[in-house]
Amino acid sequence: MPPLKITSNAIEKACAVTALVLYVVTAHDLSSWLNYDQLTHQYSAFSLVGVRNVPANGIVQAGNFSSQAIPWLDGDLQSNEGHLGWGCWMVLAYALWYLYDRDACKHGGRPIQAIRRSDKLSRTAATFPITLEKTHELDPERKYIIGYHPHGVSGGGAFFNFATEATGLSKVFPGIDFHLLTHSSLHHFPIFRDLVALFGMADVSRQSISYCLKGKGKAVVIIVGGAKEALMSLPDKTYIVLKNRKGFVRVALQNGADLVPSFSFGENQLWKLRSHVFPWTKLNLYQKVYNWVYAYPPVLLLGQGMFNTPFRLPVHTIVGKPINVEKDSSPSEEKVDEIHRRYMEALIDLYETSKSRFNIAPENKLIFVD
Repeated sequence: MPPLKITSNAIEKACAVTALVLYVVTAHDLSSWLNYDQLTHQYSAFSLVGVRNVPANGIVQAGNFSSQAIPWLDGDLQSNEGHLGWGCWMVLAYALWYLYDRDACKHGGRPIQAIRRSDKLSRTAATFPITLEKTHELDPERKYIIGYHPHGVSGGGAFFNFATEATGLSKVFPGIDFHLLTHSSLHHFPIFRDLVALFGMADVSRQSISYCLKGKGKAVVIIVGGAKEALMSLPDKTYIVLKNRKGFVRVALQNGADLVPSFSFGENQLWKLRSHVFPWTKLNLYQKVYNWVYAYPPVLLLGQGMFNTPFRLPVHTIVGKPINVEKDSSPSEEKVDEIHRRYMEALIDLYETSKSRFNIAPENKLIFVD
């Protein structure tokens, strides 16, 4: 059975419907906020889960626990006064904000430099450590699409290096404005979408790329291998999903953006990956259903400690030499293939010339897959 692709529009509609459902379900009495004497009783632990008419001593008798104590069991979604509860107003406010702000992920997010420059991020990156270096300068008069390889399980190196100032991004590449682009589904989860927007993260759609590349001195970072490459994150082999991924090359030509390969040594070592579980377990059935819906299965991550955090192993990101790309609004397939071939060669060269510094055996090569 072919996978069912979930589009951005479908996700937006699902989030909107969910917000409306929550709006109805969480409706309850607001008028008690105007009566201080009822405040502590009306919004007790019982009230917050929907139980009404609880005695003052907080003890619920068996005979009192009926459908009338829980509004949504008998259809009473509002109080006698007809007012809506504070939870309802919060959900409604966020739903309206989501509808108003739903295109922020296509317009470069809402980066706040004070957050991107947080000392906590720098200290966290230093615990691995995560580092960023360049082999060539990036001209602030040009614009760039930087390919990030490999994806790894979480893409942690990409986040700390290109969405924050934890590793000194603006000092390594002065005059360049960066945006890290990720899968569109991450930008439609309530609350989470607002958090990633604060780091200037946006989705990886064609519209988003073109917007972020308006003007000079702009750069977007794309984790080209995506979720498929994430499932191939092995510590002893490096799989690169790139053979047939040419969309970023076409967009680079259409925007006149130079292509820049980058490679993160150690990205695949941050977690131990278990793509599949025992076939007779319920979790395996869940993986199959999830895989059918989203075209890739959820994975089991094994980290360190009781909180399963990533292993504290170094991640060294090296940004290679830019490949000059002249603007072509309607590039031919031959031109796309030629630029794609040059990009793959540049990535191989970057890996081969740098791997000896990180104790990688000479016989270990990049494995390109579809």
